[in-house]
Amino acid sequence: MNMHQIRALVWKDLQVHWRAAALLLAGWPIGVRLLVRIVQASPDAGGPGVPIVVTMVSLFLFVAVAAGLATVLVERERSKDTFAWLRTLPVCDAHIVTGKCVTGLVFHAAGYAAWWMVVGPLAPALTVPQAVSVWCVTAVIGSVPLVGQIASSGRLAPAAPVAVLALCLLAWPALSRSPAAAAGAIDAWRGSWAHPLLWMGCVAAYALLAGVAYWRFHANDT
Repeated sequence: MNMHQIRALVWKDLQVHWRAAALLLAGWPIGVRLLVRIVQASPDAGGPGVPIVVTMVSLFLFVAVAAGLATVLVERERSKDTFAWLRTLPVCDAHIVTGKCVTGLVFHAAGYAAWWMVVGPLAPALTVPQAVSVWCVTAVIGSVPLVGQIASSGRLAPAAPVAVLALCLLAWPALSRSPAAAAGAIDAWRGSWAHPLLWMGCVAAYALLAGVAYWRFHANDT
């Protein structure tokens, strides 16, 4: 695969979509910070601790931001027949899909940095391996709506990250019913040996999702 074409496609996406992406990526942590301040100022502020509130609010807003970025990167260009124009250039479908996935990772890294700068002091304390693991896991979750937009012409993209988050929330009660499994998961999270395995799993999952996106995109007549 020629990296020159991929770099050119990523640079094109950054130039075209950076304003819309910046609004989403800057608004997400600011929205979390404002919602946390509202919770702190409410009369019932004796509820869950601030780190827990930050985590839950961030997860739900992240789902909305991921769907918004996917719409910006894919659906807007599909509606303008940009994909049809790209296919007239010396690039293949693999270049187009890979470029979108790389751009999604760039935006995700920028959003993660913005989140830590704005909300980091209120968030749960994380070690460096834990912070990298959070970035990897959220990158995979954030790629689900992007793959949904590419693979299904946008029909499943808004619901895809919500479904992933719902599955995670449903899996937690089942895990908590097994004290040994829950203790093992907590020990692995607090340790350092399990994080590289998680990173490799996230890389494999991201590559699999990108492969699905390419398979569907190549099969569809855009």
